[in-house]
This record gives sequence, C-alpha cells and structure tokens, in this order.
Amino acid sequence: ALAWRASGWRPGNRVNPDAARELARLAAGFAGNSLVSLARKQSDKVLVGTLFGSAALGLYSVAQRLLELLLQVTVKSVSQVALPVMSRLQGQPEAQQAAYGAFAQLTSALACGLFTALALLAPALVSLTLGAAWQGTVPLLQVLALLGMPASLFLVNTAVLHACGRSKQRIALNLLLLAATVAAGVAAA
Repeated sequence: ALAWRASGWRPGNRVNPDAARELARLAAGFAGNSLVSLARKQSDKVLVGTLFGSAALGLYSVAQRLLELLLQVTVKSVSQVALPVMSRLQGQPEAQQAAYGAFAQLTSALACGLFTALALLAPALVSLTLGAAWQGTVPLLQVLALLGMPASLFLVNTAVLHACGRSKQRIALNLLLLAATVAAGVAAA
C-alpha cells in the first residue's frame, strides 16, 4: 500500500489510443497463434482416432504423453529461458543472432542425445514404467522420439519469434506444421 501511495499512479478511465492499438495487435497475434497451435496439437489425435480407431488412439496418446514429458523437462526449459533473453536483446541483431545460435545448438545437442536414447530404450522403458500391456506403444514411441528432434527446435524457434514480436511468422510456422500433420495423417491412411 505504501508503494502504491508513493508512486502517484491512480486508476482512471484515460486510455492511450496508441498503447491500446499496440496491445490489441499483440493480443490478436497471440490469440491467432494459440488457436492454430491448438488445432495443430489436436489434429494428429483426431486423425489417428478417425483412421485407426480408439485402441490405436489410446496407444498413440500414451506414446505421445511420454514424449511430451521428456520435452517438458528438457527442451521447454531452454525455450522458457530463450524468451526473456531474446526479448532483452531486441534492437541488438548481432547479440540476438549469437544468442539464437547458442540456444539452437544447446537444444540440438540435448534433443539428439535424449531422443536417440528414448528411441533405443523404448522397449525397456515401456516395460518398466507401463508394463507388458502397453508394448504396443513402443513402435509409436520410437517414431515420435525421432520426430522429437525437429520438434525441439520448433519450440525454441517459436519462443524466439514470440520474443521478437513476430506473431505472423509464428502463425505461419504453426499453419505449416498443421498442414504437414494433416498430410502425414492422410498419407498414413
């Protein structure tokens, strides 16, 4: 309460039109990207369930969840650090380029090792953690692990684009991945 009193700021009904437009532009880009990202993240499940049935969807969902856990504890941590670092470096293209290179290199090294190990150790991992009933997830997990490598860079790239205020590029990247996901699902049928 003392800090508020000392600041001199009081709520009011004055709105800066330029600031409101800028916030609306950023919010629209963020909302658009979130919608496309949601469609991208769910399209594979819709395709697997529609084309192969509920049993296949169950196996696929378990395999995907295991991959998502690995992404969550490793690569998403890097992308969460990349966002504020890249934001702070706005207006410094050389520094941004160097930081992006470092993040991409770290992510690639991390992803290659982890996802290769996951693909190789999938039979033992599934057997130990889920039991024999879930052995059907092993081939799916192995394929998804190999796809996890480029997905890792995608996570870092979207954080960098977000930090640089490039909503249109983020949406375009998500639309491209959505189209690729749908095309792969149709080809698999």
